[in-house]
Amino acid sequence: MAWIESFCKAAAAWITRNEGRALAGLLAGYAALLFGVHGTIPIYLDNPGYTDPSINYLAGNGFTSTCWYAQRGDAFWAGNVPLHQFLLIPWLKLFGPHYVSVLWLNFLYVAAGSALIWRAMQRSGLVRTATWRLGAIAFFLSTDCAYLLLTTGRYDPLSFLLLGALAYLLTVQRAVGRLGGLAAVAALVPWAHLGAVLYTAVLGALLFLFYPRRFWKEVLCFGAGGAIGALALAAFYHHFGVWDAFLASVAPHARGSLAQGDPTWKREGLSSFDLPFLAGALLAFCIRGLLRRRAWRFPLFAIACVVAIPWAFLSRAVFPSDYGWFLFLPLVLFLFALFSAEPVFSRFSLPAVALLLVLGWMPPGNFLRRTVHHRLQMHRTGDPGPQIAAFSDKVLHAGDVAWISEAFYYDAKRRRLKIFTGPVVFPNPKEAPYPGEEEDLRAVTVFIREIAPWVPNRITELPDYWAPTGEELHTGGTAFVVYRRTGSPDTAALSHPSRSGGSATEGAK
Repeated sequence: MAWIESFCKAAAAWITRNEGRALAGLLAGYAALLFGVHGTIPIYLDNPGYTDPSINYLAGNGFTSTCWYAQRGDAFWAGNVPLHQFLLIPWLKLFGPHYVSVLWLNFLYVAAGSALIWRAMQRSGLVRTATWRLGAIAFFLSTDCAYLLLTTGRYDPLSFLLLGALAYLLTVQRAVGRLGGLAAVAALVPWAHLGAVLYTAVLGALLFLFYPRRFWKEVLCFGAGGAIGALALAAFYHHFGVWDAFLASVAPHARGSLAQGDPTWKREGLSSFDLPFLAGALLAFCIRGLLRRRAWRFPLFAIACVVAIPWAFLSRAVFPSDYGWFLFLPLVLFLFALFSAEPVFSRFSLPAVALLLVLGWMPPGNFLRRTVHHRLQMHRTGDPGPQIAAFSDKVLHAGDVAWISEAFYYDAKRRRLKIFTGPVVFPNPKEAPYPGEEEDLRAVTVFIREIAPWVPNRITELPDYWAPTGEELHTGGTAFVVYRRTGSPDTAALSHPSRSGGSATEGAK
């Protein structure tokens, strides 16, 4: 045991002396696993909708999108807040309009945000030792929430960076820099993520409630900056005449109507395997602090945050898996802060952190297990990326107007085709009717349908007559079937049950 203790002390001392280098190595290792070992990352269904305005702008078609459900393809895009798309424009111009380019930018956001959070923990003393600080970053990055944050190609990583900047600014000593920086970053939050507006409002209210003397200036400056940013965003969309379109896009999410027909979507952010164990550990710390009648404020503040964050989102009936990191980030930081303050772990901090990391890697949804599973699947079935690219070259023709699965988005864009993405455009008209739907549907010449139990047979919604071409692709455990407009009544039984009484699936067979 003596040599183990000696080794742990030496290793912990090395980490303390080289903490910054260790963090850089940790992030570099994560990048190597994500972009190397993991292999091709499937295109997430939300990605085309959030990327299309930037790619269209670079192609000379203006800040528009044909992959959004509440606007026509010739309108200034106002489907959500625009900061992510604005920053994508110069990035994609430099590195090309590819999914990997988007993922790399998102990774840099998360890496920079992690570095700022690490620095905030270091300067504030929230997490007391280097081993526990690096362990907190490593543990969070290994969760399924972080995996989704980095592989969906959405706008969430940008808000992660802004939250990291806020955490760092709270530790700045000079009042002018601290308060001015908080106001400036707060003004960007409404432009980056509407969910982050609610999130920071909850955290700010709890900081003011539990630590009023210490943080009242910071909370007020942040609130003022956020109000200025929100007003600027409204003025921006009013200037382009798309304020109503913006409201039409975000209102179903803000009031939770999209989740009313799918109860599981309301609570996906709470479905992580780690959550019960982490929440139980935090509750144990809180009870222990209350029983000892000391050190109770911080554990109680942590519990209040962990309860209030999901409550705030669920009160709007929306807490999807994409938002799970909003809960997991503070939960992990709070727990590692409390662990680092325990004297029992002072001698064996490195083994304790290692044990927590191993426990974090055990759930099936964590990053490492997903990486191994995906690599093994690629070994069995081949890399889906080249297969999809080759299939696109085969079935998509010059002049096509395509309604496609999101997996074909970047390949269709590479061919400069006008495209619509199936999961996003033409949704349930009761939620958000798509303007000009009939006109656009009649322009479609090719439809690539994903065959899966959770994907509806949208071929029945296309006007005129359609038939499968016989071209199919089976890759990554998914099948894709190509349909083309025939215009012939003889094929009605193959594609349009509303006119013939048959089904598209039967026709394909």
